[in-house]
Amino acid sequence: MEKAKYNRIQAVLEEKGKTVYWLQEQLGETIPNVVRWSKNISQPSIEILFEIAKILDVDVQQLLVSSTGGGLCPSINTCNNRIIVNGKNYNIQNDNRLLIPFIHENSNLIGFINKRGHIRIACSYNSVYDDFYSVDDVIRVGSWAVTGDKHFFKSVIKTDGKDLFKESFKDIIMSEDRQRFVVENFKGEWAVLNREKKEIVPYGRYDWIDGYKNGFARVKQGKITNGKRLGEKLWGIIDSEGNEILPIVFPNIHAFLKDSKGYITLEFFNEEEVESIITEGFFQPLPCPSRFKRVSFDDLSSANIGMQIVKEMQIEKEKYKKRIEEYNKALPESRLLFKKNLYNKPDFAPSGYFDHNEAAREQIADAYEGKPDALWDTD
Repeated sequence: MEKAKYNRIQAVLEEKGKTVYWLQEQLGETIPNVVRWSKNISQPSIEILFEIAKILDVDVQQLLVSSTGGGLCPSINTCNNRIIVNGKNYNIQNDNRLLIPFIHENSNLIGFINKRGHIRIACSYNSVYDDFYSVDDVIRVGSWAVTGDKHFFKSVIKTDGKDLFKESFKDIIMSEDRQRFVVENFKGEWAVLNREKKEIVPYGRYDWIDGYKNGFARVKQGKITNGKRLGEKLWGIIDSEGNEILPIVFPNIHAFLKDSKGYITLEFFNEEEVESIITEGFFQPLPCPSRFKRVSFDDLSSANIGMQIVKEMQIEKEKYKKRIEEYNKALPESRLLFKKNLYNKPDFAPSGYFDHNEAAREQIADAYEGKPDALWDTD
């Protein structure tokens, strides 16, 4: 029987012209994890699914298979999606946009008309990502290159059809007030530009910059290429002027999304720092109640908030380090040796192995009685 599919990650990647390896680099996840998600072998967490939606610039519903059959979830967010209508039944006077996009019947390229039906911007674009509501608005558009290597590039245009920036980009994320632009060039370098074409954040300072929300953007240092981590992946927060409000020291920053309800979640400890303990033959994390800290966007505006949170993180790490030391001191010698052997075995049995393997449980019992090498006697 065919395995049930729950997500459409691979389908949306193909629609966007992206690859699993590209998504893996943006997420900072390992290749095996992202491949398993894309093939529906396993599923990402809800938080990661929302992060993938943010990266791909789609509503999260587009990443899910409908529970009633028929591919996509049956409803869409009409605020984020354009509805195609028949021109014969469309009343242009009821449209509240200053300029209205239309598709040329022969070239299939997109241009813009005013409410009189006069063409104001010629049909030159393959994609349009925003709308013109006032004469001062700018929007993002996308086009396929017609010379050289075929690639898709994005640019920002004004209501007169002129480009805001001289150069084009691989990706553009525009702030809600349309005053700042997070851009990625074709070298894979990120920067933040303002409406006056000034570099708020220069290219290459960070390996990833998220879109702005409430005047703040999430930034990352550290890359993963072909499954190999190039330096430690750490996150921080910058403000609208490019100042680091939270330094680049956090293993992750969660819920930095449009539906984050006014707060973000900082991760103080990465997975390697959370100690694993052995209880009845199973790996379990040593409880770490201070691993996450919730911070509101209002808090981010407070003076010296970065120094305060970093100091708090250092204190919590010291507390946890002492807790690990106390745990290890209380651990019987046989369990210490057993634990050491487990850490030195890269091919340790996967999660759930002990649930269905009586022989494995017997080996664990032997290990607890002072014979830890017994665990590795079988293939």
